[in-house]
Amino acid sequence: MAGLLRGSVLMAAAFGAFAAGEPAELHGPPLGNHTGLRLVVADRPPFVLDVDSGSVTRLNAVGNTFSVLGVASGAVVMVAGAGTRVTNLRVWVMSGKRASPRPIGAGRDVVPAAGGAGVWVTRVVRPRRCVLLRIALDGRQSASRAIPCKWVIAPAADLGLVVRRTRIIDPRTGRKVFGSRQGVLAVAGARVLVGMGTLHWPDYRFSLTDTVTGARHRFGWPSILKYLDIPQVDPQGRYIALPFADPAYRLSGSQVLDVWVLDTFTGKLTHLPSSPAYVSLKRTSIAWTHDSRLVLLGEVDERAFVGVWRPGQTRLALKTIHFPRRNGASDAFAPLG
Repeated sequence: MAGLLRGSVLMAAAFGAFAAGEPAELHGPPLGNHTGLRLVVADRPPFVLDVDSGSVTRLNAVGNTFSVLGVASGAVVMVAGAGTRVTNLRVWVMSGKRASPRPIGAGRDVVPAAGGAGVWVTRVVRPRRCVLLRIALDGRQSASRAIPCKWVIAPAADLGLVVRRTRIIDPRTGRKVFGSRQGVLAVAGARVLVGMGTLHWPDYRFSLTDTVTGARHRFGWPSILKYLDIPQVDPQGRYIALPFADPAYRLSGSQVLDVWVLDTFTGKLTHLPSSPAYVSLKRTSIAWTHDSRLVLLGEVDERAFVGVWRPGQTRLALKTIHFPRRNGASDAFAPLG
């Protein structure tokens, strides 16, 4: 998982609060050839994978891709640059079955805007001067305002943007709409998930706050694994997938992924079938489709696979796939409608 290896969301934990099983090989029924899934996969250059046919289409114009974002039903945004990461990267958008990727601007950090009609971008204008602007999917730019260059932005659904990990702002005005002493991990609709605890007190807890009603739901660390990667929010705003990982499970050298899904409407945690499982963390990632299917794309012993699961299902459907070995800067992907 890219986020774990970058260290962007990294927490040690008291293990096994929910008594999950030991890791095993991925298993589940075969994934049929009628999923309709097309995945835009980060690489150098990125490619579109048709899950049903197994065909791969390279997007040669884009270059080395650092992130891939699903921003609207049927649209995907890619952030790419030359061989090594630079201050401002080129932002590309792709939508439709036959559309080619097209550039819409440049920036350093890119996150989806509320409503899915575009992205918020931080752009370095000159050393120590940065701006925040909104770029629509057709390339129109608006709402530019100066921000500190040290800010790292993250999506906060309808609430706005997470800045500096602990604060959510309205990006149009800069007004703070939510603050926490703990790190904001994910935002689903108006519900904010934060992590509680410190490195000196490893009894980690999570807290889910409804910013409309003020209701708060606390729960413990569910996984037997000791690191949390970047949570992924269902585009419908109900589910948050919590991927836990360990790059050296019990000092064995084996890499393990464990996924739990939080229903923010009910507070219920569901363990993804077939996890925890042995995978290659550097080549495995998760993403939601717009119809609330959770998709895993990854590798085990250099064999690529796709897994698909919908909340309420008891098994993870799996399929072995074949494509050229990836050598890009990211393992991210997003479904293309």
